[in-house]
Amino acid sequence: MNFVAVKMLTGDRSKYVGLIFAISVASMLMAYQASIFAGIMWRTTSQMQDVWHAEIWVMDPCLRFLD
Repeated sequence: MNFVAVKMLTGDRSKYVGLIFAISVASMLMAYQASIFAGIMWRTTSQMQDVWHAEIWVMDPCLRFLD
């Protein structure tokens, strides 16, 4: 059964190369989006990280956004 699956996958060389290319581009884009998200989160919290020596934070209870 595995032999038939491998034979069908590699039977058409252009489809095989296209499939490998598409999978590699998709995985690269997923990694890129994760790094963009991490960068945005780091920049969002940088204002609070700059004030690490504050002993107490006073904010309005209805505050939606920290910045």
